[in-house]
Amino acid sequence: MIRMVVILALGLLWLAMLDVAVLEWIYKPLIAAHKIKESELEAGPGILYWHVAFIPFGLALFAMFGLSAGDNRLAVAGIILFATGWEDMAYYLLLLQPLPSVLPWLNIVPTIAWTRFLTRTPDVTAAGLVAAALAGALLAVLLAYLITKKFRNCSRGA
Repeated sequence: MIRMVVILALGLLWLAMLDVAVLEWIYKPLIAAHKIKESELEAGPGILYWHVAFIPFGLALFAMFGLSAGDNRLAVAGIILFATGWEDMAYYLLLLQPLPSVLPWLNIVPTIAWTRFLTRTPDVTAAGLVAAALAGALLAVLLAYLITKKFRNCSRGA
């Protein structure tokens, strides 16, 4: 179990480092140096082209971790944690910055956007992101437990 937690944490940190490198070291300097409007780098309202590639990559990364380790729990937990905002929180941790009070770019992520109903706000908030992340962690632990229990029961019945 400790191995799985370490792999998940390292995977999330690695993705956050990649996100920081692209957004902070490439996108933002490019925008500033060439006076480009951020909207010109958007695939849609609030969706950067970078995220069109990054989101499927992050999901696939955890699926590959699970497959290569032969551990379905790792794949399921990683996908859930990534989808519920743990990478986003790691991004700000790496920048040594607090979460912004409002995170409107996360409005398009259904596994996080639901918190707008909880917080009664038009955009995802820092509190909403933390709520989504906690819900994701609980779901990941529950599913990992259920997968473990199912495989134990299957091996006993064989």
